[in-house]
Amino acid sequence: MARYLILAAALFVCAFAAGGTFRPAYPGISEIRPFSSSGGEDAAFLGLGLRKLGADINFIRLLQYYGSDEEPLSSSGGTPDVPPSGGFGYGGGVYSEFLPRLKHITSLDPYFKYAFLYGAGVLAFNLERPEDALAVLEEARRSMPDEWQFGKYMAAIGYKNAREPEKVADVLDSIVTQPGTPVMLKQQAAFLNKRIGRLKRAYEIYSDIAASSVEKNYVDNARRNMRALEKYAK
Repeated sequence: MARYLILAAALFVCAFAAGGTFRPAYPGISEIRPFSSSGGEDAAFLGLGLRKLGADINFIRLLQYYGSDEEPLSSSGGTPDVPPSGGFGYGGGVYSEFLPRLKHITSLDPYFKYAFLYGAGVLAFNLERPEDALAVLEEARRSMPDEWQFGKYMAAIGYKNAREPEKVADVLDSIVTQPGTPVMLKQQAAFLNKRIGRLKRAYEIYSDIAASSVEKNYVDNARRNMRALEKYAK
């Protein structure tokens, strides 16, 4: 905790020295949805005007939580390409803290687009909780009504529920080409294109993952799939 506050104070000074500004429309502390005993830390970040840093730190914690095994792969039947419910390359599980942690993050920073997209993707495609995913995206649209990706993503979830994989692939295709798209969404798009027989497009998305991701599991999996799909690349 102490090192986070020291880092926060340092970044606060640097932001003002560089002429940085903060969004004026953040909700107040009474609207923060704490996770566990986060109240004191949340207040410290808000008091320093560094709620974005608080959201970033808690997002890293969310990734660490979701990257842990709740069930071993041997019992869950997961595969590196399509885990049944857990994070990429991990076992199954319900990850009951995922949504409360995500809500905490997005209440600290309601403009954290990446967190909304990542969280909705996990809920909809990995944890099979489409209603929660749609609620997350509705919240995102209230904060950022001009961000068209949220509406597209909601459509993809709707098509998934209706068991229309081609339409899901079409919608995801329009999302994964955008800068800053979570690699997990690209992974979903690549696998889905492969499953429905769009092998050239699957190869292209796997190639993008291999070239741009810094996450070893995703890169290794993308390269394996590229080798398997190489004859469809042209």
